[in-house]
Amino acid sequence: MSQETTTFGIDLGTTYSCISYLKDGHPTVCLNLEGDRTTPSVVRMMIEDTVPVVGKTAKDTSVIYPDDTIQFVKSKIGKVESFEIDQPDARRTVTPEQVSSEILKKLASDAEKYTNMPVKDVVITVPAYFGYNEREATKRAGIEAGLNVISIVEEPTAAAFYYLCEQDDTDATVCVYDLGGGTFDVTAIKKEGTAITCLTTDGDHDLGGKNWDQELIEHVLLRFREETGLEDEELDTDFLQELQIKCEEAKKQLSSAETASITLKYDRQHMANITVSRSEFNDITSALLQTTVELTRRVFDEVEGRGEKIDKLLLVGGSSKMPQVMEALNAEFGSRVDDILINEPDESVSKGACIFCAWTLTHAQVDDAFSSQPNGGDGASGDVITDINVNEENGEKIITIASADTGESRKVVIPSIAGHISEINIIATKSFGIKSIVDEKEVITNLIRKDQVLPAIFEHPFGTNTDNMTNVEIVLYQSEIKDEIYDLEYGIEIGRSVLDGLPAGLPAGSPVDIKIELNTEGIIVITGSYRGTPLKGSLNTNYAEGVGNQ
Repeated sequence: MSQETTTFGIDLGTTYSCISYLKDGHPTVCLNLEGDRTTPSVVRMMIEDTVPVVGKTAKDTSVIYPDDTIQFVKSKIGKVESFEIDQPDARRTVTPEQVSSEILKKLASDAEKYTNMPVKDVVITVPAYFGYNEREATKRAGIEAGLNVISIVEEPTAAAFYYLCEQDDTDATVCVYDLGGGTFDVTAIKKEGTAITCLTTDGDHDLGGKNWDQELIEHVLLRFREETGLEDEELDTDFLQELQIKCEEAKKQLSSAETASITLKYDRQHMANITVSRSEFNDITSALLQTTVELTRRVFDEVEGRGEKIDKLLLVGGSSKMPQVMEALNAEFGSRVDDILINEPDESVSKGACIFCAWTLTHAQVDDAFSSQPNGGDGASGDVITDINVNEENGEKIITIASADTGESRKVVIPSIAGHISEINIIATKSFGIKSIVDEKEVITNLIRKDQVLPAIFEHPFGTNTDNMTNVEIVLYQSEIKDEIYDLEYGIEIGRSVLDGLPAGLPAGSPVDIKIELNTEGIIVITGSYRGTPLKGSLNTNYAEGVGNQ
């Protein structure tokens, strides 16, 4: 019996989500049941034990059911916040994880119908600027949706992976400018030979297309009050929902037209048709755009400070299609790069995630199989490679692996689009350190630093603070700072770990070795030992403990 591996990549977006799969060795977007290539990340939570409404229908009816409908859930995931849903017979509380899980279920279900294949092995993307808690919560949402989450990978990394794989053997350093619906990331990635390496990243996970929408909403509302004489009174939900929808439509129109008209009506006495020009829109949102330019400049300066050159500036994310973005980036970086281009801004992230999933899974299987060969082990059990060939039509490498235990075989297909990549180096997007005492002052001692290649393992010796300690409490922080030691106020506490098992009667200053392990997904494991004897305990995150992660 043989089985071909099928992998999927999911771009779990703030405003829209997308899922892709490998078809004949190439990443292909799965159409949803509505026939669209992307799905609105909007959920209408129904009464208990009733299937939620997800996607276009939920978005279209959000005006009718504003109290039941949840949007922009991505900005809340990994934080100690919940959504209160007011329903006729009850009040319901749901977590961002639960809402995200429903979006993932919709994507997977529609993809199964589109491909006629089960959706199991997936890679889910997150903003590069996401910290530990956000990444862990995203993975849990995928597991809750019934998916086998092979990995969590950053959105700009996935987009660059897709682009660089398409370029085949071309070496290049690419800066990915990723302006999505609710987040902004900028990441520099280098391809050299068969290796792809992330260099550095920056961004703002509270900045995205929704901020442009909000500026336009406030501008149009002010114009509406001025033209109709409407007093500064509280407006009803239906009007505000209509205002939001029409402003979103106008923003899209201004990407291809010089003006957009918005007709609004409030009660029977106040109505106006408001025309907004592209230049007006650019003026009221210029500060937002400038923030993305400054963050991009920091990445350029960091890379060039290492003696490297960025060859291309790659624009992805739906909001990058606004003409003002290309204009500003050309003005600022046109002389510093060979090319500035837009590459499938709505789909490149999910396509890259799909390739990354296949690459990760197949290389792991092949590595395991090679290690089971007679010259790599005893060859008595485990997986054994029985055949290797290349599909002449599409260049895919097909490896047949047989189980020495059961005799069953499976085929592992390494897609031609990523077949030439042998190594992918992911970096830490945050620094991670623990609270310590230096010169009688509480500080953060960094153990893993931003831009360090993952997986990273770092051990550091500490001494107990007082006599007779039987356990130590490790307080974990994340930050943007690369310094070895810095003040507590510059870090964000993300979790605590109590490690038990110290012998009784130890004096202050007794040695305790603390080890932090950070994998390629940004997931952390903290362990400790005393003179080689392991201590017991695990990391409890702020999110899991319910003490806040603001």
